[in-house]
Amino acid sequence: GSGTTVPAQSITAGNPVNFYAISRDSGGHYITNVAASWSLVNINGGVMSGDFVASEDGRSATFTGHLVGSAIVQASSGFTSQSGVQTVIGGAPANLVMTQQPSANAQVGAPFAQQPVVTETDAFGNPSNIPITATETGGLGNVNRNPAGVLLTPVNGVATFSGLYLTNSGLNSLTFTAGVASVQSGNISVGIGKAERLVWTTQPNQ
Repeated sequence: GSGTTVPAQSITAGNPVNFYAISRDSGGHYITNVAASWSLVNINGGVMSGDFVASEDGRSATFTGHLVGSAIVQASSGFTSQSGVQTVIGGAPANLVMTQQPSANAQVGAPFAQQPVVTETDAFGNPSNIPITATETGGLGNVNRNPAGVLLTPVNGVATFSGLYLTNSGLNSLTFTAGVASVQSGNISVGIGKAERLVWTTQPNQ
């Protein structure tokens, strides 16, 4: 190609990025696509040299990072040129894991003594930070009086919920969803909560 030097950028894990070696004249004008010796330098984190594959003719190469990390692409052909830092970031959520279960016993309207913690990862095991929605599994009640559930964005792949409670008594559980990934908590036995209001069902005699 006749493009410019590839700048620093973030690349979602599993997404391939192509690089091309070109030559220019002294005025910086494109001449042609040339064969080069390719390599990754300044490799950090989970990036591996095997993530980078040169074409048979050496005129291009493809970088497909799978684990979070970074590297710089280098091409040499009578001259040496480097890209900006290529940083691999987590992709779409593929797995949710209950790192900490909510309390097994609770009361209607009262926050769980032990709040749930959910870990989110992509298809390669990298932390993913797509918002996670907590809903009541059976549909007989809801979480925090919100029929749509409670949304929380993970930090480094970990969502630590707080203040969650259920609105219905009986045996319940929570379902956590992010994209196509979901996980269900263990059972939660929810008892009747404290009285919130009193209503006359039969008026007293005057």
